[in-house]
Amino acid sequence: MGAAAVPCLTNQLALRDGPLAKSWLWIWAKLPKTMTVRFPQPLKASELRAAAAWDLLYLGPAAKDAVPSLISALQDDDFFVRLDAAAAFGQIGPEAAPAIPALVHALTNQYRGVRFNSAYSLSLLGPLAKDAVPALKDALNDSDPDVRAKALEALQKIDSAKLQSAQ
Repeated sequence: MGAAAVPCLTNQLALRDGPLAKSWLWIWAKLPKTMTVRFPQPLKASELRAAAAWDLLYLGPAAKDAVPSLISALQDDDFFVRLDAAAAFGQIGPEAAPAIPALVHALTNQYRGVRFNSAYSLSLLGPLAKDAVPALKDALNDSDPDVRAKALEALQKIDSAKLQSAQ
């Protein structure tokens, strides 16, 4: 569907469980097995938001209109939403440049996967992410070796001259 799916996916990024949905999620889990086979398992809004961010990642540049919503998704309560949103920016390409400050902030996220995906997206944005160099230099000291390696790769892609000054 390409770009035609972006408005629907952007709306999905904003979904929240209302009181009725929360009640149904709670009740469904308590139903006996004979009842749960008759009703489809309800989905949490966070699962739908994460799926939307994942789908936007695969749409690549066609998802450029979703950048503001994905920036908001980097602050989501759900780990998987943040994880998938952080990875999507790099696939969107140059149109995701407004997300660079949010990606820099995500480099300090408590979850290594979010930090890794943020560095990954910054590496794919290359020279556009030159403002991220100080944060990427800090990420060279991250507790996770994969994050450190991805930060180094990002610095190399942004500007190898700046990399030499980091070492």
